[in-house]
Amino acid sequence: MKPTGSILRILGWLSLFAIAFIFAAPAGAASLWTGRFFIDGTRVTNPETESNLLKSGVVLSVTPPVKYGLNFRINARLDYAYANGEDVLNFLPLGFLSMDLSKDTWSASLQHQRSITITTAAQLVENLSSRLAFNYFARNGFQLQTSLSRLETDADGRGTSVRDQFFLFANYPWRWFTFRSGYNQQVRRSDGGQSITSKNLQFGVALNAQILPRTSLVGDIDLNRFASDTTSGFETNTARQALRLGLNSRPLRWFGVDANYSRDNTDFDSQAVEDGTNFSRFTNATATLFPAPALRFWTTLGNRLFDDQFTRRDIDFWTLASSWNPRVTRTIRFDFLLSRTIETDPLQGDNIRTAFVSNSTFELVPLTTLRWNLNITRNEVPSFQTTESPDAAGPLTDRVLYDAEPAGFTFLDTDNLDLYTKNSATIADWSAPVRIEPTVTEPYFVNRNVQLRSTLTRKLSLVLFYGATSSSEQLELTRIEGYNVRGTLAYRPNRRTGYTLTSTSSHPEFTDASRTTILTFTYSSLRGHRLNLNFGGREFADDVDYTFSGNLRLDLRRRNALEITYSSARFLSDLQSDFLRVRYTRSFK
Repeated sequence: MKPTGSILRILGWLSLFAIAFIFAAPAGAASLWTGRFFIDGTRVTNPETESNLLKSGVVLSVTPPVKYGLNFRINARLDYAYANGEDVLNFLPLGFLSMDLSKDTWSASLQHQRSITITTAAQLVENLSSRLAFNYFARNGFQLQTSLSRLETDADGRGTSVRDQFFLFANYPWRWFTFRSGYNQQVRRSDGGQSITSKNLQFGVALNAQILPRTSLVGDIDLNRFASDTTSGFETNTARQALRLGLNSRPLRWFGVDANYSRDNTDFDSQAVEDGTNFSRFTNATATLFPAPALRFWTTLGNRLFDDQFTRRDIDFWTLASSWNPRVTRTIRFDFLLSRTIETDPLQGDNIRTAFVSNSTFELVPLTTLRWNLNITRNEVPSFQTTESPDAAGPLTDRVLYDAEPAGFTFLDTDNLDLYTKNSATIADWSAPVRIEPTVTEPYFVNRNVQLRSTLTRKLSLVLFYGATSSSEQLELTRIEGYNVRGTLAYRPNRRTGYTLTSTSSHPEFTDASRTTILTFTYSSLRGHRLNLNFGGREFADDVDYTFSGNLRLDLRRRNALEITYSSARFLSDLQSDFLRVRYTRSFK
């Protein structure tokens, strides 16, 4: 881990620092100085390796008095790090430096930081980041944001990865419209690897207008172009155009209308896949009746047109639904929803989905609430069964494309669901059509859950949860295929102490059951001392894993603090990792 950076970068940082300070600070003015001193040591061990990190340094924050109505702040850092036999001295601007300069309508920031951290996997990571940003906010609503940044990462000396990024975005509202545009460029490269450059250019217009009383029109146009290339010559280009329009009207207290239209077209050019276009269009209209405050009926007619692999699917759908949300008493409330959706697909037939949802809330006794949720869905899905999949499918007019195929070739007429077979290799020698009757399956899917939340005493609370799922050809409410049980018990003897016990048991249908238990203890003293302890265990497939973590922070006198963090994890009964960090800080001003 050797210091990085160039002489030009150092001179540039020092020049910006000096110019900004001389320009902003009047002569003879006093500055506000704050800072802190820190020293910490970290040790991480696992079955494969062991890492140690020692860091010490000083962080300063200076807020000099400024003129011209500017706000100016400087943060600087000097630190020393020693990791696994190597040492690094960070000093501004090689170490840490940030400057923030702002006024009413604009702000500028300059940041540079070099840090060394250690992960719980005993991996040393060195980061060197630089960022220059500028934001402008005009009083007429115009906004401009731009930034230029670089991030260099070195993990355990296995090579350096670099990411350079430039970002520019503008936003301007005008009457009913909001115009936006942006540009983003990113370059990523690493030692021994190829460089990847990506560029993204976008432009958009949003519309939000009230065209009539209780009637609003919303819309959005989005144009996006993306390009990516590598040093090996691999290129990808994507162009996307999207349009969305929506109309919402409530002309009467008991009647409302909604309509939506969206269109999305994406052209892509890549060496990985065949060039082409992906198209989709969505249209729907909804009429809603409100005959009573808690009762609602609505119907929706719509169409979906989209590209699906090598074909374009055109699906019409119709939904009829109603909801009822009565509040029986102050402590009892019900929510019911019943809907039926019919989808007409020329390629796959009609799909019919019926759903019933019930949500109930009961306050059994004061401070004890029971919530019940039941979700029942039935799908009527046709499946066309043949002895084997057809060699080709499409409308009958497409059959001529396969007139020269050999004997035994099959073609499915998707309009009439007729199957044709070539009798011989003779041109257009097809057999008589064979009708393919669909087989309709009607599986039921049932999801139910119950939650009980109770405040037993002022200091003790309990939450219990049970959820179960099932599927069957017939409606069976008592059938259970998989379920989850969770319970949480919380105890707070006083405002500064808390205990929490959480236990979860999961029993899926096709995999092994698992059980998890977590015990948490928190304590905070009047002087600011804090203690957090966490112990967890998990049982799965005859293996037991456990984790333990703790954090102790002691706020000593005269702005001194000592913090100790420890965590340990054991996996598969024989793999263990430990993490220990001790940190001392002293603040001053």
